[in-house]
Amino acid sequence: QCTGTLTQKDIYEAIIAFKNDHPDIFWIKNTFSLLRLRRFNICRTFSIFIQAQRLKHKKKNLTRRSTTFVNNATMYSSEYEREKYVNDYIISNCVYDDEAAYNNNTKGNVSTAYGVLVDGKAICEGYARAFQLLCNKLGIECVSIAGMTGDVGHEWNCAKIDGNWYQVDVTWNDSQDDFSNYYYFNLTDEQMYSSHRADDLFDEIEPDNYNNDENLIGNLYVPECNSTEYNYYNQTAPILYAFDEENDNTISNALANSAVNGDNYFNIIVDDSLDFEDAYSTLVQDGYVVNYIESANNMLGGEVEIDTSSYAYKNDTLRVITIVLNYIN
Repeated sequence: QCTGTLTQKDIYEAIIAFKNDHPDIFWIKNTFSLLRLRRFNICRTFSIFIQAQRLKHKKKNLTRRSTTFVNNATMYSSEYEREKYVNDYIISNCVYDDEAAYNNNTKGNVSTAYGVLVDGKAICEGYARAFQLLCNKLGIECVSIAGMTGDVGHEWNCAKIDGNWYQVDVTWNDSQDDFSNYYYFNLTDEQMYSSHRADDLFDEIEPDNYNNDENLIGNLYVPECNSTEYNYYNQTAPILYAFDEENDNTISNALANSAVNGDNYFNIIVDDSLDFEDAYSTLVQDGYVVNYIESANNMLGGEVEIDTSSYAYKNDTLRVITIVLNYIN
């Protein structure tokens, strides 16, 4: 029981705070109602209707899936490796529920970690809850972020890796194109906010503004994300500084190693000192990609051979060029 006056914003903030602390509690929805009974206002939250026995069974299902996940993660020693494992696991075991998202139908488990980990189908809130839950179980501090992409409500995460915060959107990483599975993995604020916008903090929202904006959810905490160290591409890709012999050898060596590993994609980061569009044109149209492949094939000595007709994609925001590797043998 509490005394005083609670606004709609106050109640919603309390619900969000509780759910952010407990991403494993999948049967509580975000909605609520206020009942006025003479001297008292009663707040009632809405839950997914589940019989007690079924709820007990569902809890066991979620616990079993998350426990199996944690046991399989013991091979990963660093926070970055464990976080990447979370991203990869969700992408491999869940599909985005387009019908529920486009029809604004959040019945059932699609907006929960249960939807991701047990049902294998969810929308963005479910992805974010599952990512937070699994990161927390692996000792990684993680929060969910509410906001917008364009004029559509969206939810994603921030994760703290080796003392620095990073932006992560596992929903957008789970695209139909495998080469983009890390486009939104450990980004800075500047990179993420080129396509996303976080809602204001609850402390910064006036109650009247909150009541009048049906798209506004609010955030309890949005960390600053300025580090680039654990961006996926900074961890894995060579950097193109110049079109010269030294840099050509560096990239060709990295490409040969990638082929030995049987990778399907090879990424190159274009340094800030180069114009990105000019660099992409030089790589693709002026034949540098073909030169890298031929050099890598010479290094491989026939053990593995990359087809020179491989295709290249670009990501302007990350300044990344991805070469799709097709193998002759």
